[in-house]
Amino acid sequence: MMRTLSSWLLFAFALIWAAPAHATTILDVPNPRDSGAWVTDLADVLSDADEETINVAIDAIEEETGVEIALVTVDQVTAPSTKDFTTGLFNLWGVGKSDANNGLLIVLVMGERRLEMETGYGLESVLTDGWLATMQAEKMVPHFKQENFGPGLVSGVNAVIERLRAYAEELPQTAGEARPKSTLVRLADSNSDGATRSEEDPPTSGAWCCCGILVLLLVWSIGRRKRATRCPHCETRLVPMPDSKVETILTNAQRLERAIGSRRFTFLECPGCQHSKVIYQDLRNFNTCPQCDRRTLEIRVETLVTATTSSPGRRRLFENCLNCNHKSHHDETTPRVPKTTSSTSRTVIIRDDDDDDDDRGGFFSSSSSSSSSSWSDSNSSSSDSSSWSAGNSSSSGSSSGSSRRKKSSGSFGGGKSGGGGAGSSW
Repeated sequence: MMRTLSSWLLFAFALIWAAPAHATTILDVPNPRDSGAWVTDLADVLSDADEETINVAIDAIEEETGVEIALVTVDQVTAPSTKDFTTGLFNLWGVGKSDANNGLLIVLVMGERRLEMETGYGLESVLTDGWLATMQAEKMVPHFKQENFGPGLVSGVNAVIERLRAYAEELPQTAGEARPKSTLVRLADSNSDGATRSEEDPPTSGAWCCCGILVLLLVWSIGRRKRATRCPHCETRLVPMPDSKVETILTNAQRLERAIGSRRFTFLECPGCQHSKVIYQDLRNFNTCPQCDRRTLEIRVETLVTATTSSPGRRRLFENCLNCNHKSHHDETTPRVPKTTSSTSRTVIIRDDDDDDDDRGGFFSSSSSSSSSSWSDSNSSSSDSSSWSAGNSSSSGSSSGSSRRKKSSGSFGGGKSGGGGAGSSW
């Protein structure tokens, strides 16, 4: 009898052990903004310290730039693919501001051994698919191969935030950001004698003035466009150049700019005198090289001195031109970290890997459409090692965070996914 009972118990234990993890739908994932956080750790892979570090860092970048970043870990998903799950969750929550679509959703699916990153359209020019894929391979996947998921996620979020700060001027502005008032608006707000118009005065003169200026601008723009599309020699309308001919006249530098997506070219020619003209549009994922004047300059940012609420920081910008191999670097000052409005102020510290200070609110520094990565079981060491580990304390599983951080409930800004993506397996 006892032998039979023991056999049944062993069989039941084996069934429980082999049972798959609960598959999660997008409706099952708690929204972290309900508790004022940015992280939902259903897979329980983050320590309290890791989760707190990520939440504080995302708080800071959201205050600085308006960008919203959400991080989710789950065991299994019911969607046809992890990409479908990520896109659906992104749009369900509305990550990012509605008028800028500046959201980023990071999803780690443990059962599929897969990492997904999805961006709103407003971030695709800064957090490009190529940059995100390279960053994941260098900063996150090596940690995941060692089962260090907390440090890997912290390293990835850190790299994204460094990128956003380096290209802050290229990020889309939201409705809440201050913009300088234009000269036209100031002219419309006052009378010709300099006195401010009262609310009762009918705004006819200012309105007519604005309308007249707009009409003049429209006429000037149309005339300029017509001149731009006509041959300067014989006034014949320029037509698009055949692709076969374009390939014969492209320079090596132009081919490189086209290949890396830094410039978009339009070639026109005159059917009468064969005069040709090239019109190019600068895109925002590269910079203009001071040496060769081509838009092929990459910039990498390294933090030297961390900014605090009381003092500015310093960072070093490394420049590398893909066209002429120009290389240089220079240092610049970074602004102080803004103080929070809560009664207990906090300081967000970006520190280097060799920083031994025990700043639990700190955030480690490293050396952005959407992208995904996965990793394989191996004993290869991490290429982005840090001086700490995930720790022994685990999170409660749904954006619990730490009591050190004062939270207030809220919601995401209503952004939409841009739809891009890439992936690999681990």
